[in-house]
Amino acid sequence: MMQIPFNAGDHLFGYGRDSGGEEQELSVAQQERELRKWCQVHGLVLTRFFKDEARKGSSTVGRADLQFMMHEFRRGCKEKGVIVWKYNRFARSIDNAQFLRAEIRTLGYVFHSITDNVPEGPMGRIFEAAIDFKDEQFLIDLSIDTKRGLRNLVEIHKCVPGKAPTGIKRIPHQIGTRRDGTPHIAHSWHPNPKFAKRILKAFELRAARTSLAIIHKQTRVMGGINSYRTFFSNPIYKGTLKQGDIVIENYCEAMVPKELWEQVQIVQGDFTHRRNMTSEGVDHPRRATSRFLLSGLARCALCGSPLYGHSSKQKSGKTYDSYFCTRAYRKRDCSKKRIPGKTLENAIVESLTTHILTPAMLTKTYEELRDGSASQLEEQDERRKDLKRQLSITRKKIHNVTESLADSGASKSLTNRLRELENLESDQEASLAMLEATAVQPVQEISYAMLASVAKNFKSIYEKADIETQRTILRSMIDHVDVQRDGQILRGIIYWMYPPGIGNHRPNNNVPTAQTSSGPPEKSLLTEGFCFKSTIIFGLE
Repeated sequence: MMQIPFNAGDHLFGYGRDSGGEEQELSVAQQERELRKWCQVHGLVLTRFFKDEARKGSSTVGRADLQFMMHEFRRGCKEKGVIVWKYNRFARSIDNAQFLRAEIRTLGYVFHSITDNVPEGPMGRIFEAAIDFKDEQFLIDLSIDTKRGLRNLVEIHKCVPGKAPTGIKRIPHQIGTRRDGTPHIAHSWHPNPKFAKRILKAFELRAARTSLAIIHKQTRVMGGINSYRTFFSNPIYKGTLKQGDIVIENYCEAMVPKELWEQVQIVQGDFTHRRNMTSEGVDHPRRATSRFLLSGLARCALCGSPLYGHSSKQKSGKTYDSYFCTRAYRKRDCSKKRIPGKTLENAIVESLTTHILTPAMLTKTYEELRDGSASQLEEQDERRKDLKRQLSITRKKIHNVTESLADSGASKSLTNRLRELENLESDQEASLAMLEATAVQPVQEISYAMLASVAKNFKSIYEKADIETQRTILRSMIDHVDVQRDGQILRGIIYWMYPPGIGNHRPNNNVPTAQTSSGPPEKSLLTEGFCFKSTIIFGLE
């Protein structure tokens, strides 16, 4: 009989994990049902079930609920410990499993598996070490068996798992019979005649150092320009199959002559070298000295893609800076219209100066926010009081039931009632914690003199600053700008942040915040405040 290291009425955490398999035993839902059933049988309370679905047991990376549970133990909680369905549902790595269990126990909590018969105390650690070794060895053996199976499938049957590349079709073959008597079907790869001419033409064009844009326009082999880099490097087009460390020459009929394929690899290498030398990464010197102030801020109003800066030198020696839609370059399915760089940048600064950062606009915005948040704060306070009142009532009921159990002894009805009340208490505590975590904060008090000062000083500060400081100022005030060109008219929307500040930390640019300046907005998910939008319309130079 397995020893239970808990007393009736103890509160526990549960933890479940699977690797995304379809076996019922690996189902997180089944693990939770079994843990709850086990707690009910032994008079225990499962207060919270943490779960990581489709996560590998060989690593703790990406297992958010495991980290949340460990955080609860580290900060102290009323639960006596954690229960799992099996040790391997917790971790399959020896190091991870032993380290995390040791930390749980060092903090004063219990780790228990409801199916692995492991005794408590020092002898139990020996059993655990054996289980950990078995679980990690399972992963090693599984990896070896998988590679062996793949090698057997490819080398013996000439079949390949997974999706075939563009221009390659999958031909089914029966390579045996499964245990249930159904045919075991696998697929070999063969050239698709429908793609043969286009693929050959694409390689011929690339060998002649033709740009990917022209290749895509003339062949349409791939869905987008970025896909051609992996397309040209795949040896299947010269008839060679490469799967992991397995290479089979003359696997299928070549769609491209071997000499042509090798020539294209040289061209690809040259283009890769050039691309790395001119990389526009964050730390690249060209980015630090870029003239494009709206890099990372400007987006295409038609498709939402970022705009990229482009400089072109004229015969006169004059250089023109422009913005273009990146999707128009990558996919060729958006507007390619040139947006003059200086015109757009000047339009943004002009809008900030004459429309947004004015005493009247800033004061109006501040008053709308202050008045709009007052009712939200009142409703929030009422909700908080109501939750605390309900929680207080529940705790009194728990106290009364506990007193009754102490006076009259164990009672199934009282035990069940206590369990219901404790679950209700946990739900109410969670609701209160969620309310506090997402609480609306009062609008920051800002004097009218300060708002007027910001409006008055912005332009003079901006114009005297160097380009890096100008970029910092714009990023502190603007979330992003949507812009498009209609003939000789530039139309756009500035999404600007409130409260204004020069040099403030820039919030996450990926959070959607489409508020308007025509009325009080809801509080956005931006950590620094609120976001409004204002329309800009300018004629082109």
